[in-house]
Parts: sequence; structure tokens; C-alpha cells
Amino acid sequence: MSKISEVVIVRHGDKKKDVNGVEVLTHKGTMQIHLSVALLSQMTDFSAIVYSGEQRTLQCATIAQLLLEGVKDLPEIHKGLHFQEAADRIGFDESMFPAEHKSILEAGNTITAGIKRSQFARELRWQLIPTVIELAKLGNVLGFSHSPLSSLAAPDLNFVYDIGNADAVIYRVSGNEILSAEHFICPIK
Repeated sequence: MSKISEVVIVRHGDKKKDVNGVEVLTHKGTMQIHLSVALLSQMTDFSAIVYSGEQRTLQCATIAQLLLEGVKDLPEIHKGLHFQEAADRIGFDESMFPAEHKSILEAGNTITAGIKRSQFARELRWQLIPTVIELAKLGNVLGFSHSPLSSLAAPDLNFVYDIGNADAVIYRVSGNEILSAEHFICPIK
């Protein structure tokens, strides 16, 4: 059996729009990420930090960089953590997301509910699975996404679909297989 790596994908903390209309972390969001990273780093020694490319995820990665002594390289953008490519591939109308998302939450908030009701969820799942496997080749990776759907690569289709601010999914990966996923919930809501 191959070495088991952990890929932890954290959703950004609480956010607001700045004066330029860019979504950035609030003070609460900064504290959420600080706490989540501190707790997650007690469970895993991370060797790399990646983020989706959005400003709020860069803020998260910067906080992590300051907290994690063992990670020397600067955080890098990883496009697989950005949902826009999946949306563009299928021509997804993002104005439909709130209603579609609500119907999935009402149907049980599971991956099964998501992939039954949403072509976007199916597309994002097929983007996220190889992304998690690819990241695992770097060792134990801490990633930051702006999507509440960072759970979609979980092998258990009854796994939670939507994760909250500063929550995480801890993927355990061996070789080219995602063995399991665990939902980490940030104590600050």
C-alpha cells in the first residue's frame, strides 16, 4: 500500500466586500481561519499550502503560512480548487446557484442530493477528485477554497455536501485513491 497523505481543504472564513467590491475576510473570518489552521495543524504536519486564487483564499493561505513553521515555500494557486473552470465547461448560469444550492440543502445536504440535482455539482466532483489526488503527491497539503462544495471528492456519497465558513474536509489519499474524508467544523460560527 502506498503512503497515506492528507489533503485538507478549508473554506474561507467570514467575508465582506471591500471598498473595491472584492470579497475579503472580516475580523471574525480571520479569527476563524486562525483557529481552524491551529487546530488542523495539531492533527497533521503540512508540507505545502495552496489556494484557489481568490483574494479571501490568499488571505487564508497567508495566515496559514505565518502559523505553520514547517512550510517554507510560499502558498501557490491551484486552479483545481477554483470552481469557475467547472462552471465554464458546462455553461453554468451562476445566477441559478442559490436556488439550486437551496434545493440540495433541503434534500438532505449530501453529495448524493447534489449530484442528483446539479450538473454543476457533478462536473465539480469530477474536477475535485483528480485535484485531491494530485495534491496528495506533494505530501500533506493544506488548501483553501472559496467554495462551500469542497467536500465533493469524498468517496462516501452520503457525506455532507455544503461546508460552512472555515470548515474543512480532510481527505486521506493513497496512490490514486481517496480512501476517506472527514468533516472538520470550525468552533467559531
